[in-house]
Amino acid sequence: MPSHRERVAALLHRLAAAQIDLVEWEYPLWRRLGVPLVTDGSLFYLVPDQQLYDACQVAASLGYYPESTESLRIGYPSEYSGLGVRYKIDGATRQSLGHDTFRRLVFLPLSWSGLDLYDLKRIEIRYAGMPDHTFAIWTVPLAAACTAMVRVICAEKRSSRLRRKLQAYLSNLLAYSFFDTSYEGEFEVLLGNGVPLSESELLEIANAVAGIKDLGDERW
Repeated sequence: MPSHRERVAALLHRLAAAQIDLVEWEYPLWRRLGVPLVTDGSLFYLVPDQQLYDACQVAASLGYYPESTESLRIGYPSEYSGLGVRYKIDGATRQSLGHDTFRRLVFLPLSWSGLDLYDLKRIEIRYAGMPDHTFAIWTVPLAAACTAMVRVICAEKRSSRLRRKLQAYLSNLLAYSFFDTSYEGEFEVLLGNGVPLSESELLEIANAVAGIKDLGDERW
């Protein structure tokens, strides 16, 4: 029986053969753009609206069928849009915040993001299920990704969970992309309570105490 990675690789291969455009989105995209996220291997793709039905038909031909919110609990930002077609790609469960979670594949309409294929960049990727084979997909450059996220955020109500989650990830994306978040300086070494103080430290403390006593009744 093929592993879930081999099945997903077969699906990607079949989608490519059907000339369906897949646009990298959410966790895989943010990781590519430099945000150090931990992922469970779930996949998110934007699909041109006119190809979304065909993509779902290809998935069905390989035994993938859409999941409801009852059978597959919502857990990722784009799933809160209610527009995604969601599939389980692995039957194994993991615990997250007390709930069972599954790896998933999510198709979303490209129009939701406001992106156009002219905004994107064609790349070749490898997937573990077919390590010797490459798949051509579209990825979203940084500027276009930020613009798309802002567009979705602005379209949502202030109370929207999708809005709040995307705002947080957009902040991360901007921070890791435009600021140097590395640290090459020296860290202060904190000594334990049992380590005796040096003579210079004792003198510094004594001088501080004497200075405080010299203040007399001075009020701060």
